[in-house]
Amino acid sequence: LAVDGRITFANDFLLRLTGWRRHEVIGRNWFGLFVPADSEVQRLFRESVASGRIFAHHENEILARDGRPRMIAWDNVVLHDARGRVAGTASIGRDVTAERAATVALARNEAALAREREAERAARAAAEAERRRLRLVIDRLPLGVVVVDASGRAVHHNALAPQLLGHPMHAVGGVEEYTRYGGVHPDGRPYAADEYPIARALLGEVVEQELTHYRRENGTATILSISAAPVYEGGRLAYAVAAFQDVAARETAREALHAASEALREGDRRKDEFLAILAHELRNPLAPLRNAAEILRRSDDPSAGELARAMIERQLGQMARLVDDLLDVSRIATGKLK
Repeated sequence: LAVDGRITFANDFLLRLTGWRRHEVIGRNWFGLFVPADSEVQRLFRESVASGRIFAHHENEILARDGRPRMIAWDNVVLHDARGRVAGTASIGRDVTAERAATVALARNEAALAREREAERAARAAAEAERRRLRLVIDRLPLGVVVVDASGRAVHHNALAPQLLGHPMHAVGGVEEYTRYGGVHPDGRPYAADEYPIARALLGEVVEQELTHYRRENGTATILSISAAPVYEGGRLAYAVAAFQDVAARETAREALHAASEALREGDRRKDEFLAILAHELRNPLAPLRNAAEILRRSDDPSAGELARAMIERQLGQMARLVDDLLDVSRIATGKLK
C-alpha cells in the first residue's frame, strides 16, 4: 500500500480469495474496497505511516467482492524510499477464516458445555435441597415412615420408625427378606414376605390404614395402622413408601367401648324381659281382686265376706312385693340403691 492507502500490488492469492481482478484493484484505496473506511484498521495504518512503526502481526477481516468477510492474519513491514522516508507498507496475509471459525465454534461449545455443567450442578443442588427438605418433613411427621427402592431395599426411614417397631431397621436386601420383621395375622401366623403392605405397594397396590399385629423383638406386641403407596418416576415404579402408627391403645379402647356397648344392650334386653314379666305378674292379682269385690257386693254371708277380704289381702301383698321389686330395679338403674 502507498502512504495514502492506494493498492500498488496484489498477488493472485488475494485476487482468488476476494474475487477481484488485478486491474480492478490496482490504484484503488484499500480502505473502502477491502476494509471499511472508518474501521480501526485505517487509524492504525495512518499512525504507522506517520511514525514509521507498524504492528508486525495483527488480524482483521477483509471483504470479498460478494461482501463475504474473510479473516486474515497479517505480517507487516514499513517500506522506505532511497532517502529513508516512509513510502508505504507491505503485508503478507494468511487466510485463517476456517481456523478462527473453528476457534469461535469451539469457544461457543465450551461455553455451552460450561452452561450445561452449571445447569446440571444447579439442578443437582436443587434436587439435593429438595431431598433435604423432604427428609426434614418426613423426620418431623408423627408417623413412622419407610422408603424402599424398586427391589425392596430400604433407602430412608425417619427416627420414629424403629421406635414404633421396637428394634433397629433391618438391613434387608429385598422383599424376600421381609420375613425378618414381626408382622403376624390375628391368629398368630407370621406374615409372608409379600403380605406386608409396602411389598404390595411395590406391585402397584395402594394400601390405606391396614391394621397389622406386630410382635416386637423384646416379646411385646402391638397393633400398627399401615398405609403404603407406590412412587413412580418417568412412568416406572421407582420407590414405595409406607407410613404407620401404633394404634394398640386406640384399638384396646375401641374394644372396651364395644364390650361396654354390648353390656348395655344386654342390660337393656334383660330389663325389658323383667318388665314384661312384671307387667304379666301385676295383671295376675287383678282377676282375684275383681272377684273378691264382686263377692262383697252381692253376698251378705259373713263367711263369704271374710273369704273375700282374705283374698284381697293376699293379692294386695303380692302386688306390694311386685311394686317393691320394680322400685328396686329403678334404684339400681339410677344408682340410688345402697
